[in-house]
Amino acid sequence: MIASVLTLVVMLSLLGRFTDVVTWIGSLPVYISDAGYFIVGCALFLIWSVAVIYLDRQTYALFTDSEIRICPTAGAEELSFPIVGTTIVLQRDDLFRHWVLGQGSGDLIVRTTGSTGREFLFSNVLFVGHQRKGFSVQALFFCQSSERCYCGLVVTGFLVS
Repeated sequence: MIASVLTLVVMLSLLGRFTDVVTWIGSLPVYISDAGYFIVGCALFLIWSVAVIYLDRQTYALFTDSEIRICPTAGAEELSFPIVGTTIVLQRDDLFRHWVLGQGSGDLIVRTTGSTGREFLFSNVLFVGHQRKGFSVQALFFCQSSERCYCGLVVTGFLVS
């Protein structure tokens, strides 16, 4: 498809008709009514809502007092890792992506240990470093063993290795 379009453009420019075609395309009147804008807007909203409501919530990490349960991709089974020896790194180093666009978001890197040690990267986690509003890493390690510490749902992320 791309090769045929490029061949057509080259042929038209060799024949000296490329400017005529561009002028003709530019002079065509194109009108979209209110219904056209509504249909395009509804289609884009439907695609966006499926991506945000269904697909983003399929990738998550759940932190409890003794284990971390991670679902790395949509439809995959939950992986369970002990919290002992787990390293959690917060990265808020990209000024534009984390502060301007993300409004205080950051990347969360979870590294597990043991024979099945893995690394998971969750990108653009909202309020990742904020103590009062969301995820608190210190709360993970100071939880009492009698209480369950659900410290946050990570909405977006993907598997690194």
